[in-house]
Amino acid sequence: MPFQCVERFARATTVAFTEHLCASASASGRRVRVWERESGREILLLDKLRYMYTCFLTPDESACVVCGTVNTVLLCSLGGEKPAVQKIVLKGDEGPDAACCLAPDGSALYYPMTTGSLGTQVLKIDVRSGEVRSLCETETMVRWLSWIPEREQYLLLGFDRAREQNYFLWFKNDRIDMRSRGFLQEDAHGSLHVIYGGGCLYAERRAEKALGEYDLEGRLMRTLPLPASINAFPEPRENPPPEAYLRTEILHALLCDSAQNRLYVATSDAVYALSTRDGAQLAAQKQEFGYLRLALYGHDLLASRFSGGVERLRLVE
Repeated sequence: MPFQCVERFARATTVAFTEHLCASASASGRRVRVWERESGREILLLDKLRYMYTCFLTPDESACVVCGTVNTVLLCSLGGEKPAVQKIVLKGDEGPDAACCLAPDGSALYYPMTTGSLGTQVLKIDVRSGEVRSLCETETMVRWLSWIPEREQYLLLGFDRAREQNYFLWFKNDRIDMRSRGFLQEDAHGSLHVIYGGGCLYAERRAEKALGEYDLEGRLMRTLPLPASINAFPEPRENPPPEAYLRTEILHALLCDSAQNRLYVATSDAVYALSTRDGAQLAAQKQEFGYLRLALYGHDLLASRFSGGVERLRLVE
């Protein structure tokens, strides 16, 4: 079951789709483009930007939202003869753009921003008016924020430095109560990558060279050993020699397509498709310097190459 590349976006780092439009943000963080998918007609071109790596399209195709690792968000109205761009400058240190989340109706952007104390402030930015609200401030780190359709709630995943544990928090109606957090049990190493999929949470378990599957109470249900072909972690021993890390693939991202029973793993060497049933490897796509980000478009995989460019990959039976 190999990967087939059905579409390429040269020099992009993220792409977004609607029924009629496509948007891309460049790997340099300096350019964002929106065009009509059928005709190729360019609707919006933003150039000479700084560190803007992520773009979203609203479902009604009325706006493109652009954000990055600086404290700036661009709200681009796509209606009318000439697009209008509103620049929102936020108070804070930096925003982890990969953790941003667009509301399912496109009305707002949820934006976790790092504060000077290495905590996080979760902001809500109204896409139409540009109004900015702070929903919560926490001394913990927010790593991932997403809308989960089957639960009709947002899921916030983060890391508590004091406890050295990953936590998860469900919320809706913009009510974020950090007292209701759950913690991943048996997570002594504080996994860097935690994702949601099919009613479970998945996290890397470095010492075991495996992925852990947790229920929504944070209890470890089972571990999925990584295939031998993935050398994603160094040998678990004290003070390993530097060459142990040179021989190791760096794990950059995880993604779950629960409807297809697949887990995707992006590393510094390749992107892998694994079965959620037993962790068996289904496919691998090698790439020099590997892949950095993963997203789904339907059941196709959007894989962002570390060296620039996005590939739309499909598993072929």
